[in-house]
Amino acid sequence: MFNKIIKRGHKKGSKSVPNGNVTVNHSSIANFEAPSMALSPPRPLVPKAVIESLPLFRDVSSSERCLPPGSHENTGSLIDVVDPEDDDSWMDPAWPHLQIVYELLLRYIVSSEKDTKLAKKYIDHTFVLKLIDLFDSEDPREREFLKMVLHRIYGNFMAYRPFIRGLLKYWPVINCQKEVLFLGELEEVLDLTRPAEFQKCMVPLFRQIGRCLNSSHFQVAERALFLWNNEHMVDLIADNRNVIFPIIFESLEKNMQTHWNQAVHGLTANVQRMFLEMDADLFEECQRQHEEKEARADKLQEQRELMWKKLEDVAAQSGGPDMVLVN
Repeated sequence: MFNKIIKRGHKKGSKSVPNGNVTVNHSSIANFEAPSMALSPPRPLVPKAVIESLPLFRDVSSSERCLPPGSHENTGSLIDVVDPEDDDSWMDPAWPHLQIVYELLLRYIVSSEKDTKLAKKYIDHTFVLKLIDLFDSEDPREREFLKMVLHRIYGNFMAYRPFIRGLLKYWPVINCQKEVLFLGELEEVLDLTRPAEFQKCMVPLFRQIGRCLNSSHFQVAERALFLWNNEHMVDLIADNRNVIFPIIFESLEKNMQTHWNQAVHGLTANVQRMFLEMDADLFEECQRQHEEKEARADKLQEQRELMWKKLEDVAAQSGGPDMVLVN
């Protein structure tokens, strides 16, 4: 580049000043300045068209956020001992900056002017999974924004609804408080679900709800029964009662017979009454099938006990005096 500048100076030649006898030779100036410029290597020119690429939102995962240890995690430090009765939540000092990012993302998702085809290129399954990973944040403000973002994705991107339905496999099994939260999230998602989409997931969905109804933790059972207070969900159930009634009927009967909590008994009776008023013939048919199933189970249990009794008698007759039978 430096040599090109020198050559360009040679091409210009000399220039005369009209009102004097001074002649300026550009090539001589270039030759004079050359030694001083050669002391340091020439700086490379940055092309104007090159722009430094920054990481996309979809490329940022929770592992790069350096989330602090959760209150339930034991890091081995004495200062990490947390009082279980302390309800103070940890507040991320970076939240004022993160909130701007979340608000921009939320406004883009709900915008009617966005290019949906272009949005799907970036808001894909990997992006949704990384959003779910961010629920590990201890800051309740961030978790609340994550809920809103996921709900809007569910409502605005039809192609990803089957993927979100697959999240049923992440249903918590041991942690009852998380199970209550999942039921609350489920109700909000169902508010955005259309009948055609509901029919695709109603069988595994109500099998899971049936298990929640029979939970020994009364808060889980109550929260599952509260779903019938949602008018939109009741409408969906009524339109698909021929499929849902047989799935849920056994769980309701089991609650009435064996659940220890009286509040759960009362809510279960209300749901049964709702089913009876919705379709009495179907309710009676489900009850008949349930009674037949119970009768078959009782008969099978009697046969099993009779078989064990015969085995004990045979063992008692053929065994020695030192044999011990354990009931």
